[in-house]
Amino acid sequence: MIIYPLLINHQDIFLPLESFSENWKDNQGEICAYGKVEDDICWIYVKNIGYYSLAKDVVSAYPDHNTPEVWVWDTYYRTALPLMLQAKGHEILHASAVNTTKGLVALCARSETGKSTLAYGLSQRNYPLWADDAVSFEIKEQVIAVQLPFSIRLRKASADFYQQPDRDHQQIITRNITSELASIPFRCLFILERLPENTQPIVTVQPIRGSEAFPKVLSHAYSFSLENPVRKQKMMEQYLTFVNKVPIFSLAFKAGLENVENILDEVEKTLSAL
Repeated sequence: MIIYPLLINHQDIFLPLESFSENWKDNQGEICAYGKVEDDICWIYVKNIGYYSLAKDVVSAYPDHNTPEVWVWDTYYRTALPLMLQAKGHEILHASAVNTTKGLVALCARSETGKSTLAYGLSQRNYPLWADDAVSFEIKEQVIAVQLPFSIRLRKASADFYQQPDRDHQQIITRNITSELASIPFRCLFILERLPENTQPIVTVQPIRGSEAFPKVLSHAYSFSLENPVRKQKMMEQYLTFVNKVPIFSLAFKAGLENVENILDEVEKTLSAL
């Protein structure tokens, strides 16, 4: 796998958004990014950040005016790079993750569910952070996780909870940029779900198996486009193999930072039983 170098170019460019064939939406259902492939160049435009183009194994960023450089890099790791890698044939999950002595533990969820908070909490229990927002995997004899460059983003309430300094609104706690990509076996995957406030208990963990697991995991996959039938078939085959090889659990919990330690206890209890 190639981690494409990023060159930041402050040249002004404009590509009409109606020329982009793909788009992606945020939690509110609003389009937040656009993509297309034209003349063998992969283009992504992220609203309020700028354009990214992949050509000849180099990504160029063209930031919108006054976009802080740290946002350009963070959006590259979190959005542009995973989508471009997926377009080139790699599979990427929308997940945070930690390393354990027996392999990678990934936490899949929609944005703002709590995956970064829980991953950071596990890191405080001596499980090193491995990823935030994008986990790449390869199918070999085992499912192997391949580490991508990343920064951990904690929202202000979570950063305060963990007594982290208030650096900026993205709360970039750490960055891992390596020239040689680390890889480890995939140990298990948790799919996070928030429970209503009046439910009991605070947290439940249940295994997800077979035909139920496939659509749940696939819903957290990065996908640049499903228009190419060959690429789509390969993607489906990779995820079918993934759910047959990796233990998958539902992790449902009541929201609230006061519940974090109980949630982490249940995660560790599940890991000890594997």
